[in-house]
Amino acid sequence: MDRSAGEVDRAMERGHILALDGLRGIAILLVVVCHFQSNLGIDADGWAWPLVAVAHAGWMGVDLFFVLSGFLITGILVDAKGSDSYFSAFYARRALRILPVYYGFLLAIFVVLPLLHLGAGDNYMLARQHQAWYWLHITNIMMAIDELPGRGPYPSTLFWSLAVEEQFYFIWPAIVALCSPRVLRKVCIAGVIGCIVLRIAGELGGVSGLTLSVLPITRGDTLFIGGFLAIEYRNGGLARYRKVAAIAAIASVLMLIALIVFYGQVDYNDPGTVMFGSIAIMALGASAVVIGTTSTASRFARLLRSHFLRFFGRYSYAMYVVHTAILAGLNHYYPFSALRTIGGYALPAQAAWAVAYVALSVGVSMLSWHLVEKHFLRLKSLFPYRARTSLAASR
Repeated sequence: MDRSAGEVDRAMERGHILALDGLRGIAILLVVVCHFQSNLGIDADGWAWPLVAVAHAGWMGVDLFFVLSGFLITGILVDAKGSDSYFSAFYARRALRILPVYYGFLLAIFVVLPLLHLGAGDNYMLARQHQAWYWLHITNIMMAIDELPGRGPYPSTLFWSLAVEEQFYFIWPAIVALCSPRVLRKVCIAGVIGCIVLRIAGELGGVSGLTLSVLPITRGDTLFIGGFLAIEYRNGGLARYRKVAAIAAIASVLMLIALIVFYGQVDYNDPGTVMFGSIAIMALGASAVVIGTTSTASRFARLLRSHFLRFFGRYSYAMYVVHTAILAGLNHYYPFSALRTIGGYALPAQAAWAVAYVALSVGVSMLSWHLVEKHFLRLKSLFPYRARTSLAASR
C-alpha cells in the first residue's frame, strides 16, 4: 500500500543510529592514516613495522564507507518506494549532499590555485592536465585505463571511490523500484557473489589489482552487502545475525593478519588480497554494521557512540575530499622528509607535522560543513518523497 508524504518522510528519518556515525569516524580516520603513510612513503623495520603495516591497511576504510553507503542509501530507497517523486527526489537530494563540496573543491584546485600561481607536484600537474575525468565523475575509469599498455600516465586520486558510488547509484534506484524486497534480497546476494567471482577471475586472468579495485563490477560487493543488510534491517532486524557477524569479524581479522605476515602488508596489488583479503574486508565491514546496530551494551557499541568518533563521522565527507590535497600541500611547502631532529630524534617534529595535517584537514572540513554543506542540505526539504498523486488526492 502506498504511503502519504508524511509517512514516507517519517520512515526516512527512522531511528537515527548513532553507531553508524561512529563507523564513519573510524572509516575516515583509517583513510587519513593510510594516506599519511603511503603518500609520504613512510616505512619502518623492527618494532615499528607492524604499525606501518596496519597504517597502510587503512585503505579498507573506503570499503567500510561503501558498506555504510549501501546500507543507508538502499534503506532510503526501500522506504521511499511508492513515492510519486521517487527518482527526482532521490537524485536531487543526492546531488545536494555530494556535488557542492566536490565541485567546490575542483573549482578551488583547478581554477583558483592556478590563478594564484599555487599548486605544485607531478600528480597535481597531471590532475590539471586530465581534469575532465574529475568533472565528469569518472576518475575510476581513468585509473583503470592508466593500467593499460601505452596509456597514461594519469594522476592518482582518491576520487575513484566517489565515482564508483555515483555510477552504482545511477542505476540502483531503478533496480530497487522494480524489485520486491524478496527479489531485491536475491539481487544483493547475486551482486556480492558476482563481484567476488569477477574479481578472482580478473586476478587469475592477469588484470591489475588497481583496475579490479576501482570498478563497480569488481568493487561493488561492499555496496551490495550494505544493501542486503538494509533489507534485513527492515525485515525483522539484524540481531539474528549478531553471532554470525562476531564469528565473521574474528575470521576476517585473522585472514588480514595472515596477509600482513605473508606479504608484509594488505595491498590490492597482492593476489591474496584481491582474491581473499577483499572478502575478509567486506565481511568485516558488514559485521561492524550488524554489531553496531544491534548491540548497545558492548564496549564496541559504546565506542561507536562516543563523541570522538561521531565528531569525525560528522565531518567525514569533506575531510575525505580535502585531506590528500592538504597532505600534498603541506608536504610541498614543509617536506616531511626534511624535518629537523630534536635532540637527535625526528619523532617529535614528525608528530607535530602529523598533528598539523589532521588539524588542517579537520578545520577545513568544519568550515565546509558550516559554510557550505549544511546550507545545501536544508534544501532537501524542497524535494520530499511525495505520495502518489492519485492516492494522496483521495485522502
